[in-house]
Amino acid sequence: MKKIFIIVLVLMMIFLCSCNSKSNNAAISNTSDNDNSVIVWEDKNFEALMRYYLNNFDKDIYIRDLNDITKLKISSNWKIETNIKECEIPEEYQNKTGLITSMKDIDNFNNLSEISIYNNEIDSIHTYKNSSNIILLNLSFNKIQNLSGIENYGNLTNLDISDNYIEDLKPLNNLSQLRTLDLSYIGPSANIGYRNSISNIDINTISELTNLESLIIQNSNITNISALNKFNYLKSLDLFECNLNIDELYLISDNDKNIIETLAFIDISNISGEPAVLDMSKFKNLNNLRYLHVSGGLKNINSLNNLDSLDMIDNFIGKDESFSNLENLEWLKILNSKFEDPTVLEDLNKLETVYFSETEISSLKYLKNNKNLISLWIVNGNLNDISDLKEFANLENIMVPNNKITDISVLSELHNLKRISILDNPIKDYTVIDNIANKEEIQIIK
Repeated sequence: MKKIFIIVLVLMMIFLCSCNSKSNNAAISNTSDNDNSVIVWEDKNFEALMRYYLNNFDKDIYIRDLNDITKLKISSNWKIETNIKECEIPEEYQNKTGLITSMKDIDNFNNLSEISIYNNEIDSIHTYKNSSNIILLNLSFNKIQNLSGIENYGNLTNLDISDNYIEDLKPLNNLSQLRTLDLSYIGPSANIGYRNSISNIDINTISELTNLESLIIQNSNITNISALNKFNYLKSLDLFECNLNIDELYLISDNDKNIIETLAFIDISNISGEPAVLDMSKFKNLNNLRYLHVSGGLKNINSLNNLDSLDMIDNFIGKDESFSNLENLEWLKILNSKFEDPTVLEDLNKLETVYFSETEISSLKYLKNNKNLISLWIVNGNLNDISDLKEFANLENIMVPNNKITDISVLSELHNLKRISILDNPIKDYTVIDNIANKEEIQIIK
């Protein structure tokens, strides 16, 4: 009896192996048949662009011809990019760009992992036959009005649907793997220019996307912004021209687990529509913050002691402001702003790059503690004295166009220069520039 059982078991295993082999052979055969299929294109503009990319203008194109492409990027900027090559579209084909109306032709590709078809006329999200393989999807600047089909891209980590009119964001909650999301300009079409009107976004509608690391929302009325304090993995938040409750905004970091490294607040207004002044001391637990970009009112920057990059635009820096705790700051960019007392800059000593434009700074003496300075840009200002440049022995780039500089003799003391711009200054003597010009490694713009 035992022998009979063993014999039956062996026969069953042989049968199963045979079936499996036939199944594998059938799968291989089906794949082979698919590879040998002639492509029938859905969108004539898509076809024209791919024919140019493949340098095949009149012969059949087969599925196998596209098998090596895993990353596809088509936009209206006269270019097709893949993981294989970048292809510039010639003038006679440029009228095909920006006119793709359907995504369906992506099914002619077997191995895509990234799809970018932006600046076109696509009005719906097509489910790619291998949608579970897609990790990046960029459909920005199209005509999409709902997210039907997005749930089939369950392994997406990067999604850009900016500049489409989308009211219902709830389908995004199906994308549990999402790490980067761009929801900028998703209001109704403005019919003016190329950007959409202001949108209304309730953060609670995407509350299940707690694995997000980067969130970009621009041109929106945002409600329940404080719900972001539940996003424990959020590292980067970009809010451009948004109206929101400022007191709620301060709560986004009210979480001991928060790891926010980058904040960009550009022309933010309180929900009333009035321009906001951001008080950085009201944010809690921003110990990981490395980069801050603020356009508009800003105060109490000194509370951000781990900051290494700071951009300030359209700001008034009062005499009571202090930079003394910004011991790690290496990058400082200040545009169209006014210092009540520039001596606040003397607190900084690790700067490597400084970019000032329209700041009324007249002297470099406020920066002379920064011995590691490599790049200095002071543009469209009142700079008249650059004698303190001698303090910056490591300086490689000096860009000081449109100032009030008359004496540039100090440049002869700098031996690591690579690029100089002194355009539109009332310089009296260019002898030092003439001597430097003999050095091929230095680019001079005068």
